Amino acid sequence: MSKPSKDNQDTEKLLSKSAKGVTFLLFGQVFTKFSTFILNQILISYISPKIFGINAFLEFL
Repeated sequence: MSKPSKDNQDTEKLLSKSAKGVTFLLFGQVFTKFSTFILNQILISYISPKIFGINAFLEFL
């Protein structure tokens, strides 16, 4: 078998780095969405229904 060319090695390195970057961004998004959901659930349990209703109404304006 012949040795892989320099261009082929560079392409493989670039693809590997890109895949690692995409994985990092994906897990970052999942963590952010999960933590936002948990914090919202905690906040909802502490605020009154009246304030929650006003906030929901203003959000749709």
